[in-house]
Amino acid sequence: MDKIISTIFQKIQKDPHTLNLYEDAFDAIKIFAQTDKWAAYRRNAELRSLCVKAKKNSNDWEFIERLEEIRKESYHLEAKDVFDSYLIFLEWNRPAQKKFYIPRRKKLKTLVDDLQDLADRKIDFLGISLPPRVGKSTLCIMFMTWIMGKYPDTANVMSGHSDKLTDGFYQEILSIITDPITYLWQEVFPEVKLVGNSAKNETIDLNTKKRFPTITCRSIGGTLTGAVEIGEEGILYSDDLIEDLEESLNVERLQSKYDAYLNQLKDRKKDGALELMVGTRWNVLDPLGRIHDQYEDNPRYRFRVIPALDENDESNFDYDYGVGFSTQYYHDMRNSIDDATWWAKYMGQPYVREGLLFPREELNYYNGVLPEGEYVKKAVCDVAWGGGDSLSMPFAYIYVGDGLAVECTPSWANKVQITACNCSKSGYNRRNWTKHGKLPYIKYEKEVVAPEPVVVADKLSVNVGDVVNFVGTKHYTSSYPTGVGKTCKPGKVKITAKREGGTHPYHAIAVSGGGSTAYGWINSSDIEGIESVTALKKGDTVKMIKDAPVYGKSYKFSSWVYNCTLFVREIQDSRVVVSTQKTGAVTGAVDKAYLIKV
Repeated sequence: MDKIISTIFQKIQKDPHTLNLYEDAFDAIKIFAQTDKWAAYRRNAELRSLCVKAKKNSNDWEFIERLEEIRKESYHLEAKDVFDSYLIFLEWNRPAQKKFYIPRRKKLKTLVDDLQDLADRKIDFLGISLPPRVGKSTLCIMFMTWIMGKYPDTANVMSGHSDKLTDGFYQEILSIITDPITYLWQEVFPEVKLVGNSAKNETIDLNTKKRFPTITCRSIGGTLTGAVEIGEEGILYSDDLIEDLEESLNVERLQSKYDAYLNQLKDRKKDGALELMVGTRWNVLDPLGRIHDQYEDNPRYRFRVIPALDENDESNFDYDYGVGFSTQYYHDMRNSIDDATWWAKYMGQPYVREGLLFPREELNYYNGVLPEGEYVKKAVCDVAWGGGDSLSMPFAYIYVGDGLAVECTPSWANKVQITACNCSKSGYNRRNWTKHGKLPYIKYEKEVVAPEPVVVADKLSVNVGDVVNFVGTKHYTSSYPTGVGKTCKPGKVKITAKREGGTHPYHAIAVSGGGSTAYGWINSSDIEGIESVTALKKGDTVKMIKDAPVYGKSYKFSSWVYNCTLFVREIQDSRVVVSTQKTGAVTGAVDKAYLIKV
């Protein structure tokens, strides 16, 4: 039969406007499908391509309409077995601009192939992370209607974070099954009948009423134990078990949700049941993240992440008919929200966060350079006793012996100053501390005006981020004339700050392996040359200079970040996104001036 079909195709190539040839080819394919359906389906796809080509080169509307009928029936032929064909045939009668799948097909075909592999049992688990409102849930709901038609006597479960969400699943499935004008589900499965449904219980039964219905839609917080089951050929579909960012930041709630997933959903699966999980990767400890960590190397588990922007910073979801999202839309969204939300919600990567009680932008930070020397680290905790009281726990580095104290308050222009405490020192303001730690009681005795800084001409054009040859033997605690000089070794250093007109105008940090021990402000006269800096690219491994701030902020990363070898994940001008792994969780964004390629 395959040879007969091949012969007909050859005749079509020579005479593409003879309708009988297309009809004969399709009749032969239907006969072929009775003995070798997958080989017949491949020929079916070839026939559709020939039909499309003939349509483009014809003005005969009757001929074109008949070719479209053949294409429709060719999809119908394989709709029970090929999910892509099912989706196309299901919406065949809908206007092009109203269809869900066709406008999105080019972008979602990868995901459709994953779902096909799940149905064909090439994999046991499929995890999906896509940006919001790109059609992932609707596609998976259509997938469940396909599975229900194929195995109407098998129980399936759809779950999510709330009853409102699962009610939406139930209503959409019921619409697809019962609306013969909009959807052709009944033509795909003419032998399958709806025998019962309950909006209260969110259940649908096909063919026969059963203790465990063909589909049960129920939230993870609803009654599941003893009330649901996932049969051997069934699917456990979980969609957004974690409701939002707030829930994802609570470790106890994450653990409770994961325990509920294990004890109320996963343990309802019979041996052989498959699993489909869709979710925003808010946190590395969310259910999808826990499963990923456990089964990442298992070939029977697949985790599909399609980010909002591709490797060229272009939209992955710019669909036909304007139903998707443009590159400009995603760029604007990225610039409007914080990095954590962008990477989790839109790029499918959980962002490692440190918990904060207050928004970062509302916090004040010490931005000075600590002096060298012996110090005592102290902390005092004032606990919260309720009634609107808040916990307060200041940390202090106390330097003893030279009469200077580091003080900070938001009321000063630069938030910090070094004060001569109960003594007079040239270049410093004096304060007499009468009651230590009680700032309202501190009084100025007199104000000493610092001498004008000595401006040293810059013999080289040195910029932040440059690696230079430092030949001096001293670095200073500040760029001002009053900066205290400390002995250090010469060698390669990286410039991390620059103060025009400063006596010691460049803040430098020693480069690992470069010989220097500098960590402070240095003189321009001690710089002999600028090293060439290799441009960074995605995938490079780098080290972050100690105390480098988060990009665009004044606060710093967690201390462990500065000791790690990091991977470059994204570069935008001076902004570089890094992580501790080539893929997965993102650590944060930093100015490239603070990175050293290794």
